[in-house]
Amino acid sequence: MEFILVGVGGFLGAISRFSLNVLEKKFISHPFPIATLLINVLGCFIAGIIISKIQTFQINRTGILFLLVGFTGSFTTFSTLMVDSVQLMKTGNNIGAMANLLLSLTLGSSAVLLGMKTF
Repeated sequence: MEFILVGVGGFLGAISRFSLNVLEKKFISHPFPIATLLINVLGCFIAGIIISKIQTFQINRTGILFLLVGFTGSFTTFSTLMVDSVQLMKTGNNIGAMANLLLSLTLGSSAVLLGMKTF
């Protein structure tokens, strides 16, 4: 059942992401990836809301799986990166948080470049 919750949430997140990208291309002609920025920031905002509801026990495991892991995880993995980094900061591990951010950005962009050159 948990896999189904994550899968349905993921499906809805992916469709939402795709829809926002289509709307951007239809209505906005600009070289800057506005939809991607909006999706990433919105995904982080949604993740923040969910995290706060977890901490006050207003959301259960089913909601976490569907909303945070499924929907938000599919909508943007950037939100997961930010949640992990903020959690590290909240535990006082600022070096770990900065390392997570810098390594993710550096290694991620390097991996994209390597993948583009390799295949």
